[in-house]
Amino acid sequence: MAQAETLEERLAVVRAGSAKRLPAEIMEMTAVLIAGLEKSHVAAALDVGGQAPDFTLPRAHGDETVTLSDALKRGPVVVSFYRGQW
Repeated sequence: MAQAETLEERLAVVRAGSAKRLPAEIMEMTAVLIAGLEKSHVAAALDVGGQAPDFTLPRAHGDETVTLSDALKRGPVVVSFYRGQW
């Protein structure tokens, strides 16, 4: 069985395909935007297996809050972020 491609390998294929279809100006602008993201938010992202800082958020229902450190006392925690409104 072949080993699965890494994310970086898959992204390289997408970039190569985009470079064939899109004007050079768009590719250059995209590169500048990606570099800006890498310097800001991405650099602060956790590595795989990294430990998240403790945080407190409101529960979905009611007036209570939930804290990561309290949730971890009960076992492993999965943090999922959703964008948008439903």
